[in-house]
Amino acid sequence: MKKTTRNILFLTSLALSTQALAQPYGWQTDSQPSQPAQPTPTTPTVVLQGPAAALYNAMGGTALWYGNSTNQQRLNQFIRFLPSIQKHGLRPTDYRFNAIYQTLASDPNAFDIQFTTEVLRLLKDVSVGRLKDPRSVSRDNVKFAPRAFNVDARVVNFFNSPNDRSFETLAPQHKMYQDLVELLARLQAINSRGGYAGIKVLPKMFRVGVIDPIVAEMKSILNVYGFNLYVDNNFDEPLKEALKKMQEANLGLPDGIVSPVNKDVLTFFNVDSFTRAQEVELVMEQIRWLPTYLGDRYLFLNSAVQELTLHDPNLETTSPLRLQKTVNGRVDRATPSLQDEVYQVILNPTWTVPESLVAKDKLPAMRKAFLESGVEGVIAYLDKMRFSLLDRATNMAIDPYSIDWATITGVSISPEGLPVQSQTISASNLSFKFVQSTGSDNALGVVKFNLKNPYAIYLHDTNERNLFGKDTQGRYIYNNRLKSSGCVRVEHPIELATYLLQGTEWTLDRILATVPQKGQPSGQLPPTVIPLAGSQRVKVYLLPMT
Repeated sequence: MKKTTRNILFLTSLALSTQALAQPYGWQTDSQPSQPAQPTPTTPTVVLQGPAAALYNAMGGTALWYGNSTNQQRLNQFIRFLPSIQKHGLRPTDYRFNAIYQTLASDPNAFDIQFTTEVLRLLKDVSVGRLKDPRSVSRDNVKFAPRAFNVDARVVNFFNSPNDRSFETLAPQHKMYQDLVELLARLQAINSRGGYAGIKVLPKMFRVGVIDPIVAEMKSILNVYGFNLYVDNNFDEPLKEALKKMQEANLGLPDGIVSPVNKDVLTFFNVDSFTRAQEVELVMEQIRWLPTYLGDRYLFLNSAVQELTLHDPNLETTSPLRLQKTVNGRVDRATPSLQDEVYQVILNPTWTVPESLVAKDKLPAMRKAFLESGVEGVIAYLDKMRFSLLDRATNMAIDPYSIDWATITGVSISPEGLPVQSQTISASNLSFKFVQSTGSDNALGVVKFNLKNPYAIYLHDTNERNLFGKDTQGRYIYNNRLKSSGCVRVEHPIELATYLLQGTEWTLDRILATVPQKGQPSGQLPPTVIPLAGSQRVKVYLLPMT
């Protein structure tokens, strides 16, 4: 896991307790809680709605937690189970079970309904997330609609037998989440013993042969992530190999060396165990926004670190698609979190400039050109950018000389005949759109991967391949690639297109023969739209993970 500078926006108080909850709320987990004499369970007397109504209906319509030995056993089993929810980053103290239990003697029927409702809230939290609506974090940057929580066979099974195994079936059922569960368990065990502070200062270069107490700290931290290193002060070969794997996982130079100038490695080591546990819990919450099952193969963009992974058990281990760098949206135009699907590959795409970019970038640039050189300046700018103007209604070409550019760019002519800026301009009422012709210098490069969302977010190649450049040692020259206006530029577009089109006539050779080669004039090759069949389509998940 890599630390980022992202703020935790929506989970309150994620500090982990350093004490195991052996006796939650004063309940003894190794014996039955004392209970007063209880009446025979009855059917709830209030009108229930939503999950509670569905649950009671599925369970026979009578009380679930009091009145007979079966219900007593169910309650005792739930109490013994409850501390184990911590492995999912949830806390028993976040729920009202103890307070509700106190009402059993005075109003058993109300107790039963309230206790059941609170259990359902817990099951909802581990299944679809604690937030009522993930979009409340940021309407601009989070596009995940809240997932519905329904009373299904898994929920009924948990109420029949509330234990760790039945609870696990409600959590996300994919490796990414399970890896986080394991990592959080190791961090919680360490934090229960006081935790670790992380390595804040690195006074020198560390490589094989160095002996220093800091080496032992490195080994201990790496062991949290599943490495099995012998912890001592000796920087040995096993530590070097573990570091190389960690560096490779973060797309760094896998040299197995730690130095004061190696910022990625330093950032990894200087996070304390309590902060790391908070980050893991945050990511677990975000992952619950995704479907319980992600599918046999899918693309996952970690927008926090600008990395795209392709999950496919049949993918060759040496494929660059397993992990590749991306260029994501700038801070003020962040790539949103969303779920989508690649349904179309376009070779030699044109680029229709989104209305938001027309307002933010293109019209201001044309205003500048008009102020400097009049209409001829605007035409020169359009030619340089290879923009054609198409009527929005008819899609027909428009002669740039037929447009009143003074009005369009918000410029007026002074009495002296000089152009001056006169008003704020808007792109929303333009009758035409800007379309850039095809070519390797097109903003989308030579391949576009269309998604279905209405936000004009998609994956594509780029005409700024230098952003993926490496130095002579194989290190990425640009570590911060927040350069786009929201879409995602991928490092290996031709390879991704070949993967998506495998089994069709679109082989690698045919793709390469279709897209322009270096030096080929722009705009000479028409767009080729290739729809993907249902079995070829791949789910895409975009989410910032620390």
